[in-house]
Amino acid sequence: MHSIQDILHNGFNINLNSVALSDASNNLITYGELHHKISIIQDVLNSIEIGEGVRVGIISRKTINATISIFGILKSGAAYVPIDAESPVERMSIIIDNAQPKAIIIEEALIDILKPYLKTYSIQIDLPLNGLVLVINESSDKNLLEQPNDLAIILYTSGSTGTPKGVMITHKNVLSFIKWSNELLSVSHEDVFLSIAPYHFDLSTFDLYVSMMKGAHLVLIDAATSRNPRMISSLIAQRKISTLYATPSFLKLMLRFGKIERFDHTSIKHVLFAGEVFNIESLIEIKEKWSTGNFYNLYGPTETNVVTYYKIPNVIYGRQSAFPIGLPCPYVKSKLYDETNTTSSIKKGELLIRGSSVSPGYWNNSAKNADAFIKDDENETWYKTGDWVMLDESGNYVFIGRKDRMVKKNGYRIELAEIESALQKHANISEAAIIAQEHEGKIEISAFYQPVEIHNKELQVLELNEHCLKFLPKYMLPDRFVSLSLIPKTSTHKVDYQSLLKL
Repeated sequence: MHSIQDILHNGFNINLNSVALSDASNNLITYGELHHKISIIQDVLNSIEIGEGVRVGIISRKTINATISIFGILKSGAAYVPIDAESPVERMSIIIDNAQPKAIIIEEALIDILKPYLKTYSIQIDLPLNGLVLVINESSDKNLLEQPNDLAIILYTSGSTGTPKGVMITHKNVLSFIKWSNELLSVSHEDVFLSIAPYHFDLSTFDLYVSMMKGAHLVLIDAATSRNPRMISSLIAQRKISTLYATPSFLKLMLRFGKIERFDHTSIKHVLFAGEVFNIESLIEIKEKWSTGNFYNLYGPTETNVVTYYKIPNVIYGRQSAFPIGLPCPYVKSKLYDETNTTSSIKKGELLIRGSSVSPGYWNNSAKNADAFIKDDENETWYKTGDWVMLDESGNYVFIGRKDRMVKKNGYRIELAEIESALQKHANISEAAIIAQEHEGKIEISAFYQPVEIHNKELQVLELNEHCLKFLPKYMLPDRFVSLSLIPKTSTHKVDYQSLLKL
């Protein structure tokens, strides 16, 4: 297999008459119907000279027709640029200006609010997919900026700065991860995948292409449904979901609001999680509820896709800390960097990655590329993850924290994630998030916490300080504690630290 199109063809050949996609409303499409509709979209795009080297945006809710559009873009030879349909219009505009797509597939309901930002998109075509239209930019030049020959996707991510940057993903990048995932999980056409991640989030590549490669059934969860854990619990039981991939934050929402114990979830075989640290208490709880499932901790920034993995033991005895992020996947090489030296002997440092899943760089962002992608003495390119890790006695990588989430206060180096971990050990706290801000020349640490549902009231500062001192030195105590009914989340189900900075 040399391209994502090969993955799709493989699925068609395996399971032509079976269900390929369904949604929460029970709409569905077979592999045969999917193949036919993808070909129609390909023909439409090719007829207006959209093909190899062209970028096509897509702004839509997560629907069967939006998924057909993505597959049609790929089959045409173009690359797709998924843009969050629920994000502010100004942010969509920034991404459009940066990506400069030749065309954009847009949900019809969004056309009017986007028109002021689409002045160069003068042609509009109704697609043969209900609710979607295609707008074309006649003034764009597909060769305006350098890009890899096998570009497949540009995923825009904010990172710590809040400014969107486009991560270029090639067919080679995707294929290396998808082939390995299929081998790891022994996927078959009988599997049913639950697609939770939005298409602008890198977790979605697993859902789309691991399932399609083996002719499995993929159940699409849109943004509205993803905010309804009880409905998802019902869908898992009804559709007999076997495989799902989500963030720990999403899985904790399932624990809190999904009423899992009321449904039959024994169909679950594989639960993969990534994107943030999964506190041990919540992991143990959901593992007990989904006892038929194998759990995997996957790690990797959008720029590398998944590069390490760790299979959680079936039985967990007395563990107090989060599990490691594990060993490198076979398609990558890794090493640690300690700011003064890179050697095979150091046990703690920033994780650097190279290999077939690593992005060729950021779209139209040479300054960021120079900072994040570095060459060694042998002219090999490494991606600097910005994540601090250490090696444990078994040779597994253990995540310590983000380089950009380490602060210095009163001369002490403080990892904010360590404070989060300590707070989440409190019996009456279901989730915590920590930020640090400079105020009048001093670093102030703010701790936001979400009480457990049955407690649901503000805790006393003295009690919280005493709890933290069981796990942290005094210099790491937060300057303030703030109780929130819900910790804010991004559209990709991660903690929204940018929103917390405004509170």
